[in-house]
Amino acid sequence: MKAKTKKEKTSDLRKLQLVLVEMLDELVRICDKHNLTYFLVGGTALGAIRHKGFIPWDDDIDVGMPREDFEKFIKVCLDDLDDKYFLDHYSTNIHNYYGYAKLRKNNTTFVTEYSKRRKGHDGFFIDIFPMDYNTNKDSLSVKFRASITRCILETLKLKEHNYRVRTLRRPIISLMFYPFSRYRIHRIVDYLYQKDNKKVHKNMAIYSTVYFYKKDIYPVDVVMPPVKATFEGREYNVYHDTDKYLSQLYGDYMKLPKEEDRISHLPDNLDFNHGLSLITKEEYNKLHSKRK
Repeated sequence: MKAKTKKEKTSDLRKLQLVLVEMLDELVRICDKHNLTYFLVGGTALGAIRHKGFIPWDDDIDVGMPREDFEKFIKVCLDDLDDKYFLDHYSTNIHNYYGYAKLRKNNTTFVTEYSKRRKGHDGFFIDIFPMDYNTNKDSLSVKFRASITRCILETLKLKEHNYRVRTLRRPIISLMFYPFSRYRIHRIVDYLYQKDNKKVHKNMAIYSTVYFYKKDIYPVDVVMPPVKATFEGREYNVYHDTDKYLSQLYGDYMKLPKEEDRISHLPDNLDFNHGLSLITKEEYNKLHSKRK
């Protein structure tokens, strides 16, 4: 396959971004219908505040949802999600090894050097992170849970056979959890994420992002209630105090990075018209009913 020119990649990137906005609108439609709270988070929130849209070189969208709303969203998508899309969650995709969900577009392809090693749906995606409560981000208990969940999730990658466990600690953890089913491993991770949810709601945390766990734990009043910010000409929810949020996550967030650090992960294998529709609603229903 002939490599694409820089101009072709720039055109593809913008086309992809516009498709992702359509997908985000579908997510928001469902949230509004069922009175669910969501937030633009990570680089998407940064893009909304600094660029009023995508960071020019960004190729995905990140959304956070409080745990209760996240779980409801997973369930209502069974009936309400448009057939153009697929909710990639461990209850719908045996090959899902994330601690979060992805909203994917059917019949599209987004395959990077990293993701080509995994099986399952590889369509365009929006990352959807559950947000859990936290009583004390400096406690040893929280540090342990954040570390152990990442190690446990490595077991799921190991089960895909194409991954190596990268540290001495992780092979030991993986051997401990390898006999468990994939579904059971996910349930253990969910339990650890939600350990503080019935305690005093002092902070809110996203444990499943790529950031070190302390960077993604904020006082509740920084997060709630949501406020609106402009993103690609539309209004979406962001954290209540975006300045504190983005400062903790990125430092001087209004300053553009150096040219060489403006990295897009846009792959050569990007297809807007062909891909996989992984599971029907009937198949999802059978899976879900067995696991209640």
